[in-house]
Amino acid sequence: MTGPATTEDFLSRLSLEQLGAGRFAATCLPAWPGRAFGGNLAAHSLQAAARTADTTFDPWSLHIYFHAPVRALETVVYDVEEVKTGRSMAARRVSLLQDDKLRATAMVLLGAPGEGPRHQFAMPDTVPPQDLTSEEWVLDPLIVPADADFDALGYPPSPLVEIRVVPPDDSDDPGDSDKGTFPRRLWIRAVPRLPSDPLTTASVVCAFADLTLATTALEPHGGRSGTVGLQLGAVELALWFTGSADLHDWTLCAENTAFAGGGHGVAHGVFYNSRGEVTAVALQNALMRNG
Repeated sequence: MTGPATTEDFLSRLSLEQLGAGRFAATCLPAWPGRAFGGNLAAHSLQAAARTADTTFDPWSLHIYFHAPVRALETVVYDVEEVKTGRSMAARRVSLLQDDKLRATAMVLLGAPGEGPRHQFAMPDTVPPQDLTSEEWVLDPLIVPADADFDALGYPPSPLVEIRVVPPDDSDDPGDSDKGTFPRRLWIRAVPRLPSDPLTTASVVCAFADLTLATTALEPHGGRSGTVGLQLGAVELALWFTGSADLHDWTLCAENTAFAGGGHGVAHGVFYNSRGEVTAVALQNALMRNG
């Protein structure tokens, strides 16, 4: 691997080429070899929607539904449809096409900043990131071995993000179903320093959410290593953007899974910046089916 990723390298993964009015194109990083990373698709959808709305509007929410696999490193077209534009909010529907076939659909809501009542969950007490060891690979070694040729597979030459997982303690055992809760906590940050504007923050949080929530619903069942042979894949991802942050600083992802069964699993997460403010709330539904 080369040196640490640069700001320009990270931001290039969010950039779009404009093809026409409300029509954009980009290529996507792989999650699994050959398969596009859903967090990158979500970020591109958000960027495309924002390009068609008033620049004073901030991202409020994104819901993306994955209909069919998307090939990584090949062109994806983002067609943006104006659903509604008002004085304080704008709604956009984004169709993600590859080979002229619909692969995913996103709904994006953008809105003007404002003031009103405020409350939030308190940031949970947990082990600070400086007391933890970074994950050497963000990618699951069961899917992409550490000695794989990352360059040939289309992965960045050096990690764009760093993750530190908080190990469960005796009162936080993710396998203790008697308690009816399965907490999972992780620290994540962008390796290079990034702009802290709301659109960039929300776009990167799309990637953070898909990276960290992807296996939360598997934790009560032994994690990825305990579920070899299971059909896995994101079906939908929903995000509500509630604040900004310096994403080069650590973000705490406090996650849990409310349900798994019937061939799918649901995981949710609350993301906190270093000041303890909630920057996003996420919900992911994933295919988890035997055979």
